[in-house]
Order: sequence, then C-alpha cells, then structure tokens
Amino acid sequence: MGKKEIISSVLWLCIAIAVLIASIRLSIGPFHNPGPGFLAFCAGVLLAVLSGALIAAGFKGKEQSAPLSDLWKDRDWNIPLLVVAALILYCFVMPELGYLTATFGLMAVLFALNKINLWLTMSGALLITILTFILFDLLLKMPLPRGLFGF
Repeated sequence: MGKKEIISSVLWLCIAIAVLIASIRLSIGPFHNPGPGFLAFCAGVLLAVLSGALIAAGFKGKEQSAPLSDLWKDRDWNIPLLVVAALILYCFVMPELGYLTATFGLMAVLFALNKINLWLTMSGALLITILTFILFDLLLKMPLPRGLFGF
C-alpha cells in the first residue's frame, strides 16, 4: 500500500472517532436496552477496526498498488445504475403502494438483474417480502406503510 492509502485510512479512522464520540453523547445504553447511540457506536467501532487494519497493512506491506484508472477500466455500469434507480423508485412508491407490494417489486427487480430464472426470481422475492414483513410488522411491531391496497 502506498502513502495515499495510509492517508485515506487515517481519514476514515478520524471519522470513526467522530462517530464514536457522537454516539457516546447520544447515550449508548446497556446492551439489554440500547440507547439511540448504540447502533452508531457499533458502526464506529467497526469502522475504526477496519481503518486500523488498513493502516497496519499499509505500514507492513511495501507492494505497489495498481493505478486508480485501471480499477475502473472495462467496467459495466448498467447493473449498478439500475440498482440505484430501483432503490430510488422504491423510496417513492412504497408510501403509495405499501410495503408488501413495493418490496416484492424491488426484490423481483434485484433478482432479475442477476439473471436468475423467473420461477426463482418470483419465489425468492415473495419469500423475502413475507419474511421481512413478519420480522418488522409482526415481531418487532414496526408500523409499515399499508399503501393503496390496504396491505
């Protein structure tokens, strides 16, 4: 790793420290009853550990990395752009169509982008939609948008 990678890793470590400080100010709370800063604290710890590992690897290794332009050469951007468009559309249609309908549509599109056959695409989308509905609505009692059709 080169000097640029070490500098970027130190930057991410600083961001991780800022997230840790902000999450502590929000109150982490005990493990059995987490506070509003608990999830941010966990994310900050993970980011700090990964940044530290990159810094250590940067000082340990002397190998030359490939130029940044080589990483993006000959990449197909169609699928990532379609995924981003599907997620943006999902955000807009979920309040109108409801959680079940919008999530089924999103999952079907995401499975279809991976070129999975139609039967697996539809059954996988239905299974994920039902399981996440059971988890969030029934078990965690989170209110999900009912939408146009009432479900």
